[in-house]
Amino acid sequence: MARVGSGFSDDELKDLQTILAPYWKPYNPQDPPAEFLLADQCKDKPHVWIEPKHSKVLEVRATQIVLSEKYKAGYTLRFPRVLKIRNDKNFKQTMNFEELLSLAKLSEGRLSRKGRQTVNEDPKKHVLKPRKRPIFKKNFSVASNYLPTDPTSIKIETDLFGKLEFCVMNGDDDFSKEDLETLVYQYGGICTQYPTDKTFAVIAARETLKVKNLQFRGEIDIIRHKWILDCIGKENLLSLEPRYMIHTSPSTQAIFQNDIDPFGDSFTTDTTIENLREILKEINLKKDLNTGDDEGSPLPKKPKMDNIQLSTKLFDKPFWNIFQNYVFYFDRYDFDSGNPIKYDQLEICEKLANFYGAKILPMINNKITHIILDPQPLDNTSALLNRYQKIYEKIVQLPKKKTK
Repeated sequence: MARVGSGFSDDELKDLQTILAPYWKPYNPQDPPAEFLLADQCKDKPHVWIEPKHSKVLEVRATQIVLSEKYKAGYTLRFPRVLKIRNDKNFKQTMNFEELLSLAKLSEGRLSRKGRQTVNEDPKKHVLKPRKRPIFKKNFSVASNYLPTDPTSIKIETDLFGKLEFCVMNGDDDFSKEDLETLVYQYGGICTQYPTDKTFAVIAARETLKVKNLQFRGEIDIIRHKWILDCIGKENLLSLEPRYMIHTSPSTQAIFQNDIDPFGDSFTTDTTIENLREILKEINLKKDLNTGDDEGSPLPKKPKMDNIQLSTKLFDKPFWNIFQNYVFYFDRYDFDSGNPIKYDQLEICEKLANFYGAKILPMINNKITHIILDPQPLDNTSALLNRYQKIYEKIVQLPKKKTK
């Protein structure tokens, strides 16, 4: 009524195999033994079988006896495993079919201790009472780095920022987000946790993902936190300059183009020695990194080179661009439509010419430098020469095949 293969130790399994080895008999499905009954729906037939008198009794534990059509008894065991080999019993002392039916009806076949009861026991004793689960209240809170700074306990020093609204995104090791917000409040500014149309600028020390998302929107200036510190240090509301900018909005960029030269030096604000050092340092850094596309310091961009210019610059005479200055027409296209005509030899040559840098056109015009013909069918050659004699420079014929 069941298959069981777990619960043995390695030594027990080896001893069991040794003891039963002499008694195994081949199973004949045409003439099955009377002691070994299989269900009609059972497709798996054993290769060997053993007489009950030579077999061993196993003590098996399972969670439940369930209905099954695979076995003749009509039942099987759920999750069976061997507890021990009962050498003290023989096959006549095992459970019979009537006992199996009685056990299957008891507690719906459940064999676990919670579901098992005797026939005379009151079933009400085994009704499980629902267990009350403790209810834990979840206290939702906002991470400390997203909490706004409470301005009620902050003493205002001056009105330097004049009620300008800032959105401080993050800080660094020296000045945290909370420290920068405290400085803004101390010097007359206002802080918000998300920028709006009223926000003057976003303050950040690091370009985090949130900062890059705002930068992608491009609607607001994103300023380095150094601008806040410099304004407080000089006790003056400094003008925005490219060196302070992480991202520049279009309106501020227009102001920079009128008031600041390409190197970041202002036309209207007096320059200090410190500012000049920073500008020169930034210029040298950009030259070393070969970057001229920084929004904050609009240096002239280098023109992009195409593949031909790049190959010419890096290599003296690259072999893969030997036809780079030529425009070929292969005589495998229809004159009127320009559609290709299947022609294996010219098609292969066209692909080779294209690989080595030539430009291929399907129609003859004044850009064609070479016309490529097949030497075999020459009936179209004279027509080509007469019709397009004024616009071609050279006619290149494929080499004739050598005949044996």
